[in-house]
Amino acid sequence: MSNYTQVNDYSAKGLLSTGDANKIIKGTDIDAEFSAISVAIATKANLAGPTFTGTTVFSGAVNHNGTVTAGAILYDLGNASDVKVPTAVDTDNDTSAASTAFVRNMMPAGLIMPYAGSASPDTTIWLLCSGQEVSASTYEDLFDVVIGDLDDFGRGTKVGDFTADESTEIFTLSSHGKSNGNVVHVDTDGGTLPAGLSTLTKYYIITSTTNTYQLSLTLGGSAVNITTNGSGTLRLFDNFAVPDLRGRLPLGKDNMGGTSADRVADTQADNLGQSSGVEEVTLTSAQSGQVAHGHTGVTRSAGGTDVFVGGGGGQIAFGSSDAIAAAAAASAHTNLQPYQTLNYLIKT
Repeated sequence: MSNYTQVNDYSAKGLLSTGDANKIIKGTDIDAEFSAISVAIATKANLAGPTFTGTTVFSGAVNHNGTVTAGAILYDLGNASDVKVPTAVDTDNDTSAASTAFVRNMMPAGLIMPYAGSASPDTTIWLLCSGQEVSASTYEDLFDVVIGDLDDFGRGTKVGDFTADESTEIFTLSSHGKSNGNVVHVDTDGGTLPAGLSTLTKYYIITSTTNTYQLSLTLGGSAVNITTNGSGTLRLFDNFAVPDLRGRLPLGKDNMGGTSADRVADTQADNLGQSSGVEEVTLTSAQSGQVAHGHTGVTRSAGGTDVFVGGGGGQIAFGSSDAIAAAAAASAHTNLQPYQTLNYLIKT
């Protein structure tokens, strides 16, 4: 591959005096020029469907549309962030290169998996399932997954208590610290939310000032229409809690798919985020299989006097009957299956 280099200096020829033989442009000059142009064109790649042989080096960004076929492509990974590939779609089943976003999206937000490491490999993608509070704005995709069960997983610490003005659809919370576009959610303690708001809905902050704001259902959208001011303590949240699997094992939801299998009697097994079970159990008499045993004596006399033996709470005579009472277990026993400890990660 070569670049075209001009053979003759025609500007210099133009400066020569009239009558100078070198001022004349000859046919051989033109032929030489066209020959150089022809060589350059023949060794350049076409814009449409080019073919490269040997080692091809590209400097700077390379953008393409369509299909690139290569025996092997080697990238200089000294600056890997500059390596860009077309984004595949999840219906592709070929040798397309997958972008980072594509690979991440193959694992949906909310996916939980065991992990043998001691800490999250990347907190922008994976969080430990330790019940910690995280930002709904930072982890919006995960928030979208758990929002329907916030009251079970946990709403986090409130930003503060707000008041509502249904005539302006403006909410007031002194020094709330929220900016336009922040993701928030609301609930109420001992009252009702303003009509138009709900507890398990994602909202975006709009028209934010130091002490006031409005809420929108979409990023940068219009304000939510409220028709009452609500009552009780109205609370604003911007965090949420991730599932807490510390010292717990996950259980398949008993009514997964909509119909309860009734394999677990506790109603907690039908609700995401709820938990049950204990580490130790003290068995009752009914659970341990203990029973009261009857006792019947043998009639016997000595000098016309009945012989008595000690009985529960008194004496019994041979020929009568009594019961030996069952005793409940005195101490608890472990209720854990054999286990090995691992961390659990949740995809954000």
